[in-house]
Amino acid sequence: MRSNIISRKENHNEWLVWNKITGDCVSIFTTDEMFMGHHKTLYTVVYRGVRVGVMIEHFQKAMSTARNHIS
Repeated sequence: MRSNIISRKENHNEWLVWNKITGDCVSIFTTDEMFMGHHKTLYTVVYRGVRVGVMIEHFQKAMSTARNHIS
């Protein structure tokens, strides 16, 4: 069985996740942070213009948050 949710990398700091049936889409943006000499990549999930996940440390968690909002 094929999934109705598709994800695609738009550019180096943005992913687009959408549901083929409903047409809803979610954007995942990456932000590179430098804190006390340590580099960290953080993710922000945006659904319908509202940030639903901010400062997420793992990409799989950001993808899970995006999938939960469009399914």
